[in-house]
Amino acid sequence: MAWGLGAGIGVAGNFAGHLEQAREAGDFQNVAAQQGAPKGIFPFWMPGLPGSFLATDPLSDHLLRLPNLQETAQVEPELALVCELDWLGDEIDSLTPRFAAAFDDCSLRRAGAPKISVKKNWGPGSKGMAPRWLPVEGFARGCHLDSLWLASFVLRDGVLHAYGVDSPVAGYCYFHHQILDWIVEKLASQRDQGPLEDVGAMLRSIGRPKMVLVTIGATLYTPFGESGWLKPGDRTAVCLYDPKDGTAEELTRQALEGQETPASILIRDVVL
Repeated sequence: MAWGLGAGIGVAGNFAGHLEQAREAGDFQNVAAQQGAPKGIFPFWMPGLPGSFLATDPLSDHLLRLPNLQETAQVEPELALVCELDWLGDEIDSLTPRFAAAFDDCSLRRAGAPKISVKKNWGPGSKGMAPRWLPVEGFARGCHLDSLWLASFVLRDGVLHAYGVDSPVAGYCYFHHQILDWIVEKLASQRDQGPLEDVGAMLRSIGRPKMVLVTIGATLYTPFGESGWLKPGDRTAVCLYDPKDGTAEELTRQALEGQETPASILIRDVVL
């Protein structure tokens, strides 16, 4: 699918409690991070990166393709920001969000994986992004994104299950310009260490893209989501919405029925 984007990067550990629920907190035990800060950034898509699985476009707006039936996978509902990069030579000076969308950073639960990225991109359909992008007009505290909430569901055997805890996007540990400044700093300073990689060097090696997709962290799971591994035949939904337009369940049911809604909603069919 032609997204018009030059790369995809994510933020790990930006919603309190998610890493513990995902059984990944131990991966970061040797990663230094300030109290309350995210743990680091990771790549999930680097077009043209020589000899790397990350060169494969993982994005789909309608399919979630599992690699096999042996590995466990979970939806990771996130806010995605389509950002413009301002480069000064080989360094990134700033990130400016232009659009926001519902995103599924679907992840494999591979214990002991050497890098985060190997759990994130296993081929086409690994990742999901809603086809509707919401314009971002300012990202300071009090901006219109502060009114949005993020929820996720799985439709299984005709029953719609809440998968992620319905959460305000302003509930991220780092948000607004704090998360943007933090990402810029990590692109300059993060090196290949433990589960993390030198993402800044990757971006330079693929030609310093101008537009990148930045996903800023997964929210918490419901009891069903925490242990409800995905299986073929499921339909997944991630809903980025304003509560004034209806509840997350109401809007998601409308989207599942093919109705238009004012929300950014990603619906994917789980297949092998």
